[in-house]
Amino acid sequence: MDPIDEQRAYYRARAPEYDQAFERRGRYDRGSEANAKWFAGLDEIRDELTAFRPFGDVLEIACGTGNWTSQLAQHATRVVAMDGSPEMLRIAKAKTSEKNVEWLEANVFGFQLPRRFDVVFFGFWISHVPASRFGSFWETVRIALKPDGRVFFFDTMPNAMGGAVGQQPPRTGTDDEQRELDDGRSFTIVKRYFTPESIATEMSAVGFTCEARAVDDHFLICKSKPHSS
Repeated sequence: MDPIDEQRAYYRARAPEYDQAFERRGRYDRGSEANAKWFAGLDEIRDELTAFRPFGDVLEIACGTGNWTSQLAQHATRVVAMDGSPEMLRIAKAKTSEKNVEWLEANVFGFQLPRRFDVVFFGFWISHVPASRFGSFWETVRIALKPDGRVFFFDTMPNAMGGAVGQQPPRTGTDDEQRELDDGRSFTIVKRYFTPESIATEMSAVGFTCEARAVDDHFLICKSKPHSS
């Protein structure tokens, strides 16, 4: 199976248990100290996103179960929340009450843009873009942006405490990772780990600025725009 197709199958199957990772429940409960660091990191990302002010028309790529959609909607005129998994979108819709959110089921690799946007946002996504498609992905983002458009994204750092108990430890310099569901099914997904320095280098090569920083040793945050902006 194509790695992108297997990754999509994994996240469709994982939708009912996805929020266990976000909320540090079940196999993702790492104890009070590690969990507190995780939640503190998420709070720091939320504060940074508020300061970024994602106003105007906002495209959220890979919105998943909608854990960031409501915050975007508080600032934006309109949010288009996109995901390739109908199962994820159903959960996201159920917990998002804001009226200025539109939902789009689409594969980011090759979808047709409904319009251009002031801001493109994604969380926990850039690590799932294969190296071979990194340039084409950012070209899609470039096309999606209005003149002077901006990008905000974040992802996990290679910290073993971020994954499920028993999950394969993070490996840098590779393009894949084994993941298991609660029922024991195993999938190979695309997973690339970045540091602030490595993501800035790769983005510069595809024509984007990247103001990146680490949040503790759990997350990295990047604010970006095309070089031509």
